[in-house]
Amino acid sequence: MTINKDLKPWTGMLPLVTVKNPGDVRVMQWLNVENNKVLPKYEVTITAPTFLLPTTETIQGTVCAKYTYGKPVKGKVELSVCFQDTSPYFYYYRSRDNSERPCATRIMDIDGCETYMVDGSELMLDSSNFSRYGNLMINATVTEQATAISLNGTVKGPEMTFEAVKLKFEDDTHGYFKDAFPYYARVRVTKPDGSPAPGELIEIKADNYEPEFYLKRNFTSDDDGLVKFAIKTLPKDVNRLSFNARAPKYFQPYGRYHHIIKMYEPSSYHNAKKWFSPSNSYIHIPSVESKVKCGSTLDLDVLYSTPLTVQVFCTGFIQVTYGTSYTCYTSFQKP
Repeated sequence: MTINKDLKPWTGMLPLVTVKNPGDVRVMQWLNVENNKVLPKYEVTITAPTFLLPTTETIQGTVCAKYTYGKPVKGKVELSVCFQDTSPYFYYYRSRDNSERPCATRIMDIDGCETYMVDGSELMLDSSNFSRYGNLMINATVTEQATAISLNGTVKGPEMTFEAVKLKFEDDTHGYFKDAFPYYARVRVTKPDGSPAPGELIEIKADNYEPEFYLKRNFTSDDDGLVKFAIKTLPKDVNRLSFNARAPKYFQPYGRYHHIIKMYEPSSYHNAKKWFSPSNSYIHIPSVESKVKCGSTLDLDVLYSTPLTVQVFCTGFIQVTYGTSYTCYTSFQKP
């Protein structure tokens, strides 16, 4: 780079360029050299929200502009956030006055990174006048303050989804229960992006399609998005259990919300079968999820319904053997 007497970049034709050694002897020279200023390069990146619902109140993310060597870019950013229709029946979903869904725009100062926030109402996300099938498209144009050079960045955001949370049944017995023991299971509650959803009201119902067995109860998901439950007493003649979990907070009756896009009530189903035992004898050894250090003590709640012999193996050899008397556990014991 060539600078003038004011120490500012200078461009143009240089009639003579020379290189001298420490003895002031000219060793190289060039005539009529074109001097071009090489501008520093930078790039624009955008982060989008991780999920989108018709009821989303705020769309939030960041725009970053940084030089390739890491220094932040100072300037202005022009941002547009749009909902891009992806339905093959686009014109079917056009509004009655043939208008298109509006976009939201922002003009902000930027110094490296800037957070943007857009109200969902600006995009009319919940309006049934437009297609419900599509995704966010976010575009940002950053103009560098020092050179007035503009660069553009675009990111494709999440698709519209219609369940505020996802529900999934889990157990550690592969969908089987033993009527001598309590049946333990859980419902995993997650947001559309897969992250835990704590504090959600979840209704769980269990029955066997017979009037003699029917249970229903409300729970609240914990900090890990889990609802843990147990059925401690099961009738002997129950061979199959059917479970249903739903999030009643999101229930919307039909016919009341014709002008907005309807959300789906989150739900999940699960079936458990009775484990067959000719002798009606059962045992359950829980799995060990964490690593156990040598020399430490491990407590296991082993459930059994008949006398048994316990043998502990290590490196292929029996280390401990002892017998037990009959005890049927009917309550859960945490290790």
